[in-house]
Amino acid sequence: MIIKIDGRTIQSDQSAFSHIEEGIKKHIDQDMYIHTCLADDRDVTDDWQSYLKEHWATIHELTIQTEPLSDLIHENLVSAKDYLKRAIPALEALGDRFYQSPSKEDWTSFNDFISGIQWLTQLNTVFSRMQLNASLTSAFAVLHGQLETLNEGVANQDYVLIGDCLHYEFLPAFNQLLNEIDQVLNKEGKA
Repeated sequence: MIIKIDGRTIQSDQSAFSHIEEGIKKHIDQDMYIHTCLADDRDVTDDWQSYLKEHWATIHELTIQTEPLSDLIHENLVSAKDYLKRAIPALEALGDRFYQSPSKEDWTSFNDFISGIQWLTQLNTVFSRMQLNASLTSAFAVLHGQLETLNEGVANQDYVLIGDCLHYEFLPAFNQLLNEIDQVLNKEGKA
C-alpha cells in the first residue's frame, strides 16, 4: 500500500492493519487532524479507521491531508458563534410563544432548538477532551445542565415551565456562551 500524507509518500509493506494505523499516526503531528482521507480516491474521512480496518488488504493508495487542529477549533467556534447570534432572538420569541398554547410550527422550532443544543453539547465534549479554555467549556456545560428541567416541562406538557426555561435558563446561557466564544476568538485575533 502506498500512503501519502500531506504530499509525503510512505511505502507500507505492513501485513497488519495495526502496523499501518500506527505508521499513519506516527507521521501526523499531534497538533494536526485528518481533514481528508481518500482510499483509492474514495472519500473515507468520516470513518477512516473503520474503513481502513475492514479494507486495508485491498487498498492500493491511501491519501491523507491534514490541517492544524487550531483551524478546526476556530471553524467550530465561528460556527457556534453564528448559530448563537441567530438562535438568541429566535429563542426569545419561541419562549414567548410557549407562554400561550404552542403551535405545530413552534414545536418544530423547539425541535430545531434541541438539535442545536445537541450540537453544542457535542462541541463541548470535544473541547473538554482537548482541555480548551475552562470558562468556555464551563459555559457549554451549563446548557447541558438545563436540559433536565426542560425535559420535565416537556414530559408534563407544562408550557409555562418550558417558556421559563427558554427565557430564564437558556437565553442567559446562550448569551454567556456567545460572550465566552467572542473572548476566545478575540484572543486569537480572529473574531
